[in-house]
Amino acid sequence: MVSILMPVHNGQPVLKDCIHSVLTNDYTDFEFIIVNDGSTDKTEEIIRSFTDPRIKYFKIPHSGISAARQKAFDESKGEIIAIHDSDVIMLPNRITFGLKRLEDVFYSSFVGFVKGTMSDPVKVKDINKQTLEEILDPSIPAGNQCVPNFTILAKRECFEGAYIPEYEINDDLWTIYWWKKQGYKFTFSRKALCIHIITGNNVSNKTDEVIKVANKIRRKEWSQ
Repeated sequence: MVSILMPVHNGQPVLKDCIHSVLTNDYTDFEFIIVNDGSTDKTEEIIRSFTDPRIKYFKIPHSGISAARQKAFDESKGEIIAIHDSDVIMLPNRITFGLKRLEDVFYSSFVGFVKGTMSDPVKVKDINKQTLEEILDPSIPAGNQCVPNFTILAKRECFEGAYIPEYEINDDLWTIYWWKKQGYKFTFSRKALCIHIITGNNVSNKTDEVIKVANKIRRKEWSQ
């Protein structure tokens, strides 16, 4: 079984489309664990409008994305873990495509749409095509590494100790460094398997904070 883990904090703008995309993907043997990280909008109402028994819903006081992901992992039972985010649309073949190519960790490209939903997309903003070597390349300016956390599919053992509350932005970059140091094998596909909906609420919009944390992670990981 695959456990799909999704933290959400004030995810109202595209949450309904996001959840629907997970429930209608072409792989059916999964549990979908949603952790509401202290949302103050209609996030809980939207989640509870779905009655699919594969959804396992938890609500915690606002603790940050790393703590919410850890809560989701602690509640999961699958031997394979898929990361998902509340501002992302899962394309129908994401899980089946990844499982066929998985060694330890699989990740892929994604398509970015600027402000909209699946029924009202505006335009393609970017397509991530960074390999692991490019993500970890010290010559790339901090903040320019694109780590598509929401495309990651990995064996359960890879997630033991993978999240720490210290990093509430760029937690995915730290996770990539950590996995690399543990010797896990990565497979990457340039095929886009997710659509990232860009809204004003995206964590990635906090450019200064993203760069600051990316530099902190780099200094810490390169010094070891």
